[in-house]
Amino acid sequence: LSDESFVLRIPNNKTGPDGHKLFGGIGHKKLLQKLQDQVDDPFLSQESSNNKHVKIVRVVDDSDGSLVAKEIKQTGSYTMTVQLTSDLSVDVPVLVEA
Repeated sequence: LSDESFVLRIPNNKTGPDGHKLFGGIGHKKLLQKLQDQVDDPFLSQESSNNKHVKIVRVVDDSDGSLVAKEIKQTGSYTMTVQLTSDLSVDVPVLVEA
């Protein structure tokens, strides 16, 4: 996660007629799974003992700065804060696409 140009891309989501609202939201569990899939880092590996401590602290909608309550429900840009250890966290840009 040291690459500052990294963006967690979540493409090919089904949307409603407006092209923005998702059919089914994207929750923390799915976000972490997508992060593990896209980042080749042993620390995030599902087999890693560190993995059980990794969690998403918050997700912010970049368009208006609001906190996402439980799930991302529309396409757009977000920033999620991932807690890697008790004293280390990282902000990860997320792009949800139709």
